[in-house]
Amino acid sequence: MYRKILSCMLSLFLCLACLCDASVTAAERALPEEELYAKSAVLMDADSGRILYEKNGHEALANASTTKILTCILALELCDADDVVEVTSYAASQPKVHLGMREGQTFRLRDLLYGLMLESFNDCAVAIAEFVAGMCAPLRS
Repeated sequence: MYRKILSCMLSLFLCLACLCDASVTAAERALPEEELYAKSAVLMDADSGRILYEKNGHEALANASTTKILTCILALELCDADDVVEVTSYAASQPKVHLGMREGQTFRLRDLLYGLMLESFNDCAVAIAEFVAGMCAPLRS
């Protein structure tokens, strides 16, 4: 899967490079880091493993999107979408991107999953993770 994504990114990069004026040097074509809004980025050739571009490529950062996807997968595998989730104070206290939950509120798991995957709400992620970790009943086979 990762190889396909990296191959597509590399193909897109190469297509864009071909559209550039041939008289412009590689250094002039490089994207200044202040124009790249991501904290870090890596573009790698999937076949050779060679790094073509990096910004803070060796800095350890949380992989929030992957974590949220895995949280969703576990919730779908282990819980019923109609389960009712009660919000804890910790889930309600999540910063930045959030739904604005309050402690003690209840939501259907299905609705929290929509908030997690469509809006990337941090409070939804924590509420789901806590529910999966301690409260939901595994589905019977």
